[in-house]
Amino acid sequence: MNGKQRYEEFIKEHQSTLRMGTLIWTCLGVIGIFLIMKPIGIIVEIAAVMLGILNVKSWIKLNRTLDMVPDKQKFYQQMEKPKATFLKFKIIVLEDYVLTNDSNVELFPLKTIEKIDVGVQKTGYKPKKCLFLTTTDGLQHKIALVYENQTVAALEEFDEIYQILNKK
Repeated sequence: MNGKQRYEEFIKEHQSTLRMGTLIWTCLGVIGIFLIMKPIGIIVEIAAVMLGILNVKSWIKLNRTLDMVPDKQKFYQQMEKPKATFLKFKIIVLEDYVLTNDSNVELFPLKTIEKIDVGVQKTGYKPKKCLFLTTTDGLQHKIALVYENQTVAALEEFDEIYQILNKK
């Protein structure tokens, strides 16, 4: 599998979610048109438009993920042989980038990562650990979340992500 195919496979689930969103807002729009003479039709149309705007923005963001990569050929070469892949957390660590696919597909150049933090939250009955990347612009990005009562493998993978990124 070449690097471009690996990248496409990595974002495939997110694309599928966005396609489903497109289908939903389109159907709502059609239903709203049929009900336009009733007050509920206007509400359905407004909901369809709002969902459509959010969906289109998400598609644009996904399509622009690689815009920050100056040399896409080099990026795809790195995707062929990533330094580490963490399937439970949908994270790929490359030579120059960290690629995540949690709620959105995000790409972080390693040179823009200022620090790696682990935060522990003890709310409720499930304490959880979060892994954050802080970029040079001061923004903090959550890239991994694990609950203390999860499997040992998940906890070990979380710690491994932290160790690999902390070395960078």
